[in-house]
Amino acid sequence: MNRRLARLKGFDYLRIIPISKAANTNSGTITEKYGFDYHHSQSSQNNINPNGPFIQYADIADITKMLNLKTGGDFQDGVNEALKYLLE
Repeated sequence: MNRRLARLKGFDYLRIIPISKAANTNSGTITEKYGFDYHHSQSSQNNINPNGPFIQYADIADITKMLNLKTGGDFQDGVNEALKYLLE
C-alpha cells in the first residue's frame, strides 16, 4: 500500500519493507491508481470505520512485493505466479 492510499484509509503508520527498485517500480502505477480511485469513491468512503482503521492484512499483491518479486504488468503475471504457489 502506498502512502497516499494509507492516508486515504485513515492509517497513521504503515510498515516499510525494503524491496528492489525494479520490484517496486514494476508494481505500482496502474494498480495503485485503481486502488486509490476505488477507495476514494463515495461508496467506499461510506464504509470507513468511524473509529479509524485497526489493521489491514496483506493481500497476494502485497505479499508478492514483500518477497521482492515483480508483480507484473497489466495482467499481474507475478501475482498470478505467486498465487499458484499458495494454492498448491
